[in-house]
Amino acid sequence: HAVVLELCCGTAGLSASFKRLGFDTIAVDKHVPKAPKASITKLDLTQFSTQQLVLEWIRMPQVKAVFIAPPCGTASKARTIHLDDVENLPQPLRTVEQPDGVDNLEGLDFLRVSQSNVLYDFVSACYEECCALDKLFLCENPRDSLFWLVSPWAERQYQDLAVEQVHQACAYGSLRPKWTKLSGNFSEISEINQTCPGDHKHEPWGMQRINGRKVFATALEVHYPMQLCDAIANTVALALSKRNIVPKPELSMNQTARAFSDVQQGTTKI
Repeated sequence: HAVVLELCCGTAGLSASFKRLGFDTIAVDKHVPKAPKASITKLDLTQFSTQQLVLEWIRMPQVKAVFIAPPCGTASKARTIHLDDVENLPQPLRTVEQPDGVDNLEGLDFLRVSQSNVLYDFVSACYEECCALDKLFLCENPRDSLFWLVSPWAERQYQDLAVEQVHQACAYGSLRPKWTKLSGNFSEISEINQTCPGDHKHEPWGMQRINGRKVFATALEVHYPMQLCDAIANTVALALSKRNIVPKPELSMNQTARAFSDVQQGTTKI
């Protein structure tokens, strides 16, 4: 029985792709959208008790792979972009020289960076747990995100197992040529490497007006297009199949009816 754990899942589009392949999934996020593509468990991963719960899930034999996409708001390089026609731009909260947070942070900025650091430390702990248990781990963030430089990630154990690959989102159906990095502990990640084929137009970057309010285009690229979700799910499935781990076939309608009537066991979901 194979379960994939997806953390910071957004719309749970990736979970939906895994489900189509026959895997069970556990999707976790602090915020649940109005119309998620799969069921989402609402949990705050900055809380110690929640972190311990998720680590216990990872240790369960049913869980075979973990995917996590930590929010990069405080680590975004977009904060360093200067726009002449826009006032009160967000200021950089991290730099290459100070990836864990710039000096003299106060108020809400200090709180946001501190909470993000707690989450980034947890991401590293999940990586180490998966490596120690020989389970698949995959992390996503923008290629230029300062997350990749924060101390917990840069100093994590099992770095000799790390595999990284970049791709452009528009090659997988996105509207902009966003560069994204995937980092994990299995070689099949290198399959997700497509770049812009140059046969389509891109939506503009910068400030956009959506439903009467201004938002940065980077904020519109946080969710994965279906093609990318399918590519990630297929790659993880390939890696698991090489370990002789395959999804459990779905029950037939007759088997399902018998399971509901308690004639026989239907499944052993986590």
